[in-house]
Amino acid sequence: MSGSVSNNAGRGSGVIAPAGGGGKLLAMETVRNGTRTALSSTTTWVSVISASYTKISATSDLIVSCLTPMYSSSSTNVDIGITDGTTVVLGSWQYNVQAYVKMSYTIANFGTLSAASHTISWGYRGNNSASDPAPWVNPNATTEQRFTQQYTTFIFSEVEA
Repeated sequence: MSGSVSNNAGRGSGVIAPAGGGGKLLAMETVRNGTRTALSSTTTWVSVISASYTKISATSDLIVSCLTPMYSSSSTNVDIGITDGTTVVLGSWQYNVQAYVKMSYTIANFGTLSAASHTISWGYRGNNSASDPAPWVNPNATTEQRFTQQYTTFIFSEVEA
């Protein structure tokens, strides 16, 4: 495989730009949350697992990726995603019937939020009826003896246009 991912020639420390031009990656941070949490059936949005990031520029976009492990069977009649408390961005999830292991994945561009601390939360809501995506988020050996602690991972990327 060949090609450039980024070209940092003549740039200050900590600034990464794509090789073809465009936006600059100002900062990137990964936050893990391993809180094992029981989910319950609902029709309204419930924020379950959260992480915070402090933006350094008021004109940059905040792009967040979130991967959330879930365990055991339940309804597929739900919306899952992430929110900044104002905007909900729906994601997708995958279900493995053999092991009852599910993974939720969401990528959201929250745009130009202020240069301050922002809390992003993973959550869900029943779609047309009270339901949940799984009984547990971030399962561990208490949930299923074969598991080690599982973690929700948030990846924060701050990109200047």
